[in-house]
Amino acid sequence: MNAWDITVWIKKRLKFMGFDDVRIASLKGFPPKDDAQVFLRWLRKGYHADMSYMEDTAEIRLNVEKLLPGCKYAVLCVLNYGKGRVGVLKFARYSTRRDYHRIYKKILNRFVRECKERYGGSYRVFSDSLPILERSLGRVAGIGWIGKNSMLISPKYGSFFVLGGFLTDLELVPDQPFEYDFCGKCTRCVDSCPTGAIVEGRVVDSRRCISYWTIEYKGDDIPVDTHGWIFGCDICQEVCPWNERSPTESNRLFPELDIFKRISIKDLVSMSEREFRERFSGTPIMRAKLKGIKRNLRRIIVESSS
Repeated sequence: MNAWDITVWIKKRLKFMGFDDVRIASLKGFPPKDDAQVFLRWLRKGYHADMSYMEDTAEIRLNVEKLLPGCKYAVLCVLNYGKGRVGVLKFARYSTRRDYHRIYKKILNRFVRECKERYGGSYRVFSDSLPILERSLGRVAGIGWIGKNSMLISPKYGSFFVLGGFLTDLELVPDQPFEYDFCGKCTRCVDSCPTGAIVEGRVVDSRRCISYWTIEYKGDDIPVDTHGWIFGCDICQEVCPWNERSPTESNRLFPELDIFKRISIKDLVSMSEREFRERFSGTPIMRAKLKGIKRNLRRIIVESSS
């Protein structure tokens, strides 16, 4: 079969398996020079805070062939999680669904086996799990543009979606890169960030970012006001006009979880390790661990009493 037929089959099959959209990025010259410069400047300015792994893997992020020698294309799969909130506590929307890493790994590994049986080739699956500039891949694949809040924004889904996919050396037909910037003069995300984390060059200074402090930071005390957020932060997405058109409901592969509708701060404060694992296993919340969640709650209690 020729490249066009293989491309059509891949897209149809992955959409049948449940993904909202499937696009293909050419890896020739990836990453684009401007995206590489933005990433290097972000590192140089120390915006990655203490996430040293970003600097340690910089060379790989700028040379995708180190992940899969001979790779020519990346197949990107969009999984929308919708703009609807779950419960009253401030958890980032994506975290109140199943862990998307597991969803992508399960479905894409199965798909890759099927694809290899049909067409041969080499593959490597990713879902925010490999050192690769995923948002840049999304732009090259034509999914959308990089917004002023540094998020990949789709004209159809806004920014309430996650990305995963795979690298391959198959011959495919790539989509056209997204060439437009629909942010225009809008600065709602910049103006609404309570900690001033969105800085010049469409990047986020992690040292000011609520999501960084409530998820990635491993210390005992948080030095910034988290404005009631327990895990992550959606403020810069909530104010984005493009998210007004986002679907309200999650993709069926990425369902909202009832536990987040019922949980209270009191429940979390008194929760044991065993209860935490029983209730939140298989969700992104596990990344912060119970220790991190309770630390975040202490910060919220301090904020509410001041």
